[in-house]
Amino acid sequence: MPRPSPQTERLVEVLELLAGAERTGRTLAEISRHLGVHKATCTPMLAELVRVGWLVRNPRRKTYHLGPRLVPIGAAARSAIDIVDLTRPRAVALAEEFDAACMTVASSLPDLVVVDIASGSPAGRRWSSGPTSIGLRMGDAIRLRPPLGAVLVAWAEPEHVDRWLALGAEGDRGDLTRALEAIRARGYAVEEFRPTPQSLEELIVDAAGDLSGSRRAHRLLDQGVASLGAEVLVEELSPTAMYHPVSVNAPVFDAAGDVTHALCLTDLRGPVSGEVVAAMGRAMAESAAEVSRELGHR
Repeated sequence: MPRPSPQTERLVEVLELLAGAERTGRTLAEISRHLGVHKATCTPMLAELVRVGWLVRNPRRKTYHLGPRLVPIGAAARSAIDIVDLTRPRAVALAEEFDAACMTVASSLPDLVVVDIASGSPAGRRWSSGPTSIGLRMGDAIRLRPPLGAVLVAWAEPEHVDRWLALGAEGDRGDLTRALEAIRARGYAVEEFRPTPQSLEELIVDAAGDLSGSRRAHRLLDQGVASLGAEVLVEELSPTAMYHPVSVNAPVFDAAGDVTHALCLTDLRGPVSGEVVAAMGRAMAESAAEVSRELGHR
């Protein structure tokens, strides 16, 4: 594993800190405290970011804010993830229909990445850095290992499935294989996590909390949520049984037939019947199929 670059980590931390303080900005003292370094270490970096237009400094309040040069950069990044233009209207509709949240996640080996979050609640929870769902923010990455990301690998080539299975516990391999078969058969995945003693969101918040930048990425990727096993994936849905679904996920196929993204219905309130979960799954699968068709999948 390559060694981390402290200078790069500080740059990322500064941008994410200021992204969460778009109106108030942050002073040099606040930035240095956040980074845990002396003000003299921050000053040259901030001066260069101001020079190139990535930051601006308010001369009266002596606060730093994100600068105009980041606007075209952000627009370019947004256009590079053009699938969000297709998924967002459907994600918003699904979130509103089920009074939940709907994430668009991407397979970015060896991780899965949250590229968009739509909230269906008028009082949708927000962190300082934007909307969240089950403790995750846009841009967060989690290691693609069992049981997470099952909907992204269920239709993959056997060798890719084997690599994913190998990352799980040896005793879970049979259960995981059957779960993948169930996902392919019904066209969507159901992940259940009973909130005892903690909910999945609480576990993720405990892992990453309000960290940002490289520290948050390292914590999510390296620590993750170690307590999840194959039992998270629901194999058979009984219409009358009660479930605590943490997410209902459907695959998005590209023109080549590969699953590159998934729509994930999250922030669900349980318990709910298997009949309700199945209705959610069908709605997710139909919306994901519409996106797949627009991407050229037949």
